Amino acid sequence: MIRTLWLLPLLALVAGCGAIKGTPTPRADDGLTDTYYWERFAHIDWVEVGRSVEDRPIYMTEFGSGDDVTLFFSCFHGNERSTPRFAFEFADLLHNDPSLLEEGKRVLIIPIQNPDGFVRGTRTNANGVDLNRNYPTSNWGHQPEGRRPVRFGNAPASEPETQMVLKLMSLHQPTKILSVHQPLHCNNPDGPNGLALAELMAEYNGYPVEPYIGFPTPGSYGTYGGRELEIPMVTLELPGGGPYSDAFDEMWEDNREALLAFVNADLEELHAQ
Repeated sequence: MIRTLWLLPLLALVAGCGAIKGTPTPRADDGLTDTYYWERFAHIDWVEVGRSVEDRPIYMTEFGSGDDVTLFFSCFHGNERSTPRFAFEFADLLHNDPSLLEEGKRVLIIPIQNPDGFVRGTRTNANGVDLNRNYPTSNWGHQPEGRRPVRFGNAPASEPETQMVLKLMSLHQPTKILSVHQPLHCNNPDGPNGLALAELMAEYNGYPVEPYIGFPTPGSYGTYGGRELEIPMVTLELPGGGPYSDAFDEMWEDNREALLAFVNADLEELHAQ
């Protein structure tokens, strides 16, 4: 059973939350600016769903219709440079051939969840917060032993980018969630309800299924959405490689069918197998 109680205390916080304006910083040295992908993929219909700390827009696109809703997030960490292009390519695939999405399936794609970090080329957002440690989980703020200190934020869901994600979850009540990261090269099920989906993806992309990536992730989106809300969720960890490299071409080719299998999966049938 999917628990939604965690969302209820946050609705008042999320509704009407404003971004904190700041001064944009120099872009990362690979030449990909905050407008690069939006210009290249301008033929896709984008809607603004939030604003970052530095007041950059966060965009989403939507495909299909129905009650089976997949939320697809990419670029939680701005230094994981291939993840935005990966999401844009998937959006372009569905835009060019809507028939790839089965009846009753709806997909919401947010390609750059951390636009300030993307422009800076940093893991964190403009406040120096790791957005994948800012969620209102039972272990939020627990510094993992033996690892570099984590910047959790001033409070759970303190960041406007996190609040945007929570608002989308509340509005759309996702059936399943896919979050794309880099470079651990695995299908990481976030909780037992995501295991069948991770195994399904592995049939297509050949990546190992890793329920534990080797270190704790307190306050992570996977902990929040997959483990505590019990939504079927997978964190897809791409291998290393830049967005315009042979490595990217290989990871996209490996995952094209895996992504379609994920969004078109019937969870009842999958769990019955």
